[in-house]
Amino acid sequence: MKFLKDYWNRQGLWEKFFLIIIPSSLLSSLLILIFAYVVFGVYERKMYQLARQNLSLVVGKIETELMEVGAIGTDLIINDDIQRALAKEQTQEGDGQQNMDSIRVDRQVYKVLQQAMFRDGYMSSISIFAEDTWYYVGNANRSYDRTLLEKVNFDLTMEPSQMIWCAPDYPSSHLYGIQPVIDIYYGTFRTVAVLVLEYDLEGCLNSIRQHSENTSFMQEFAIYNGEDMIYSDIRPNSGLEWEKDQDYKIISTEDRTYFASYLNESSYGWKYVFLVNYDDLLGAMRFLKYLFCGVAIVVTGISVLFCRRLTRTITDRFAWLLDRMKRVRQGSFRVEGMVSPDTKNNSSRDEIDLLCQRFEDMVGALDELIQENYVKQMLIQENRLKELQSQINPHFLFNTLQTVNWKAKANSQKEISEIVESLGKLLRYTLEGDEDPVSLKKEIEILKRYILIQQVRYEERLIMHIDVPESMDEKRLPKLSLQNIVENSIKYALENMLEPCVIRVWAEPVPEGYRICVEDNGPGIKEEVLSRMSGEAQEGHSIAGLGIGLDNIQGRVRILFPEGSCLKIGNTGHGTLTQIIIRE
Repeated sequence: MKFLKDYWNRQGLWEKFFLIIIPSSLLSSLLILIFAYVVFGVYERKMYQLARQNLSLVVGKIETELMEVGAIGTDLIINDDIQRALAKEQTQEGDGQQNMDSIRVDRQVYKVLQQAMFRDGYMSSISIFAEDTWYYVGNANRSYDRTLLEKVNFDLTMEPSQMIWCAPDYPSSHLYGIQPVIDIYYGTFRTVAVLVLEYDLEGCLNSIRQHSENTSFMQEFAIYNGEDMIYSDIRPNSGLEWEKDQDYKIISTEDRTYFASYLNESSYGWKYVFLVNYDDLLGAMRFLKYLFCGVAIVVTGISVLFCRRLTRTITDRFAWLLDRMKRVRQGSFRVEGMVSPDTKNNSSRDEIDLLCQRFEDMVGALDELIQENYVKQMLIQENRLKELQSQINPHFLFNTLQTVNWKAKANSQKEISEIVESLGKLLRYTLEGDEDPVSLKKEIEILKRYILIQQVRYEERLIMHIDVPESMDEKRLPKLSLQNIVENSIKYALENMLEPCVIRVWAEPVPEGYRICVEDNGPGIKEEVLSRMSGEAQEGHSIAGLGIGLDNIQGRVRILFPEGSCLKIGNTGHGTLTQIIIRE
């Protein structure tokens, strides 16, 4: 739960609108679709049950017919005339001659077979294959011979059992019932012949379709025995495949769609399949289903587009307002007008537009106030400068220092001469021109003059190291910033320690800019002072506690250089490190 709350808090207004409105619309549409599909599903299951009942009816009639045919075959196998004829075949002399008794027996066999043919209207032929004899009754054009037994791999030595139904050729409109004939006449009970009954299955199915209203819509039909197809009037391009684990499926072909139903409940272990034109069975319901889904999708799409439009209208204005605040923070106080599709012609007058307009009015008033204050401060600074210049005449001061320098050289006072010369250059650099920022090279030269004066004062207690590569000579920084930082280190480090104070100055590139560092080995800054300085610096206030010099440097860094430039002060654990970080 906390994760979801944190995720929500991290999102923007645009994402929050979408997380509320869009899922709500989609969920509502989804619930409606689920309800509709449940209703349609109930109707389809009812239709499936009806189709399955009709298929069961057809299967029951077919298997009843086949069982009756199987009963006819059983009667033929145990018939006395057929048993006598087959016994005669076993005892007949090898010369192949037939006597009158044999002819009479054969005639009696054909008579029995013809009578059996009349017992079922869909019996096409009856055959008995003995070792050297073939008894056949049926159509004049015989559709099979002894090779039928080879096609179905029928074993003449197999034990007697129920009739085996098969269709050796596909497609075929007939089924062949094959059953061994055992010797009952002599009581040997061995297989002496094979009975083959040819059954017109297609004629039986057509009759069932014509005489039953419940099966009139059944269009195509197939029977499987395991993986083998026994019978089928289904077109080869119907797309029907063997489905072991399904009760029904929808099959689509190039020209139409079928509803296929499967039934495994069979006395023979067969699987029955029949196809129904889907449009005849569920066409109207399918049209209503597609129409309903289409309307739901269109309504959802319109809702999403409308919500997106509304959300974009709101978030675009807030995004403009946030960007405007950012630019104001960076110092851009120029009054701008909001540019968006709704505000170009001043057609929008909602609360967000009023908020934007009030913000612009505030920026305009703030800009006027800043301009007035800036002019006022410029006048104050100019007056203060003129006051200082009137108090000290630079030319008089420089000429006096030059005179002292000549006198020191004349009296061989080299150290005094260097101090006076360094002081003169330091004063000239301080008062000359208005260039700010200045090059790092100039700052280092003036810093060396300042250090020379301080080393005369503190002697061996002050040790200075300067490490600035020539490649950074032209990098810019605020004027007299290094001299102020080093002076601060002398004041707070050297004067509070007995051992020598080591001050190190170096410069190096950093990502997106460069930095100039001043480090000493003093006692460092107290943590409470450092913490207060860090907070005030982040809020843009003056750095309290270390005088106006660092505060002045901080202000000039922020004014003269790009955003991200700053002054950083911190403890190293063995002293204080002050950094001027400049972004380019």
